[in-house]
Amino acid sequence: MAGAAAAMMSLAPAHAADLMKFADFSQDPNGSSINVRWVNANTGGSLFTIAAPGSLVAGAAKVKFNFDLPSLSGLSNLSADYSLNVTAAAGNPVANVGASLDQPGLKGTFSFIYTGPTTVLNGHAISNGANLLTATFFDGGDITGKKNGTAGSIFASTESGSSITYSSDFIDFTGSTVRDLSYTLNAVKPGFGFTAGKALNGFTAAETGEFAYTAVPEPATWAISILGFGLLGATVRRRRQAAAI
Repeated sequence: MAGAAAAMMSLAPAHAADLMKFADFSQDPNGSSINVRWVNANTGGSLFTIAAPGSLVAGAAKVKFNFDLPSLSGLSNLSADYSLNVTAAAGNPVANVGASLDQPGLKGTFSFIYTGPTTVLNGHAISNGANLLTATFFDGGDITGKKNGTAGSIFASTESGSSITYSSDFIDFTGSTVRDLSYTLNAVKPGFGFTAGKALNGFTAAETGEFAYTAVPEPATWAISILGFGLLGATVRRRRQAAAI
């Protein structure tokens, strides 16, 4: 029985329900490394992309976008315009425990739009203006870091109560049950700070990130799983028949 179970497990989709990173992005070497700005609004604030380090208004940042799924091999280092528009409504002051700071209440949207030439990459057709990834998220997003620190992160997950919706011209997210987004903030200037009872002080930063979801298994994967269960059942029946003789 143990051997049959092991055989079945080796055939079943072991990672069918695992969280899978499907994309990430980094700064474009030809663009600005400082690509986001946080603006304090008393007990709330807003975070948005900027086209240049000193910009005070929202604008698309130049980045490099990568798909990390084997099925999209070759769609990497893609030039894209990255637009982020996130707010924390009034009534979301910083949570401060020791040196740790947490800015709660983030919600908003972001998009990555392909800006390269229309072409075929490793068998995948891609057109200028294609939606690489667009998302909307609500509730549960946080900026975290250390007081006076110059590095931090932003994280949101449906498992921690956030509502995250993804769309892409290249990935079907239908049926995915868990969706995560994770950003890294570096070169935070000035370092993270706050006034008691208020939101984070304003800053600029260099942002990179990655995105994950639980993919729905391919039909072939389900077929292998069903075959595995079938083999297990047949083995159990044969052993029962042998034991009865």
